[in-house]
Amino acid sequence: MKQTKHKTEELQHESPVPLYAQLSDIIIDQIKSKTLQPGERIPTERELSETYHVSRITVRRTLSDLVELGYLHKQQGKGTFVHQPKIEDNVLENKSFSSLVLSNGMKPSTKVLAVALQYPSPVDMHLLEVDDKSKILFIHRVRYMNDRPVMLEKNYLAPKYTSLIHEDLDRCSLYELLTSKFQITALRPEKSIEISYATEYEAACLQCKKNDPVILVRELIRDQDGVPVHHTKQIVTGNHFSYKII
Repeated sequence: MKQTKHKTEELQHESPVPLYAQLSDIIIDQIKSKTLQPGERIPTERELSETYHVSRITVRRTLSDLVELGYLHKQQGKGTFVHQPKIEDNVLENKSFSSLVLSNGMKPSTKVLAVALQYPSPVDMHLLEVDDKSKILFIHRVRYMNDRPVMLEKNYLAPKYTSLIHEDLDRCSLYELLTSKFQITALRPEKSIEISYATEYEAACLQCKKNDPVILVRELIRDQDGVPVHHTKQIVTGNHFSYKII
């Protein structure tokens, strides 16, 4: 990144505010104003030192603090980059992937890897409260945020919803379909969240490395009457999502 790209603010060397804190405020302002874009490489320690007339030790302290705060991240051998914003998901709510991404100003998209009617496993029978003679709907998808894969998802839907196999699941929101076609007015989630490590297959789908840390989310969704609608397994890249309880 060329130094002429951004307007340079001067640090106040006589101020009681430490220089590293002043430089931190400047970089944060540039990130919040989109002067520095998500994913953009920031200047090197040497460049920042020369631009703001401070020592590299001061710059190093600033960058370390901003990494700790989540504004920046470092890539070995490549430099320091503005962190891509994370999607915040409240585990007590049940928002669709599409609505979460859209509400954060980004573009959601989906690629269906497999869709099929199949007989339920013992786990399916227990969670969906069905017998072994009723087929369920299996949907396997990769979910994208701004064209970057961030979630690998498997949905197992109760027999009542098998007609959704005929829908365009690449383009349509599953929850919108459930609402419009089955008049479901509320979806009640039961979630478990844990740390896992990407398998070779998961890493290939999510464009990460095998054994990279990922978030494993298991979810059981019930309708407004408490009847199971589907259960889901999601493998989520941890650098794009954060989960909170409010």
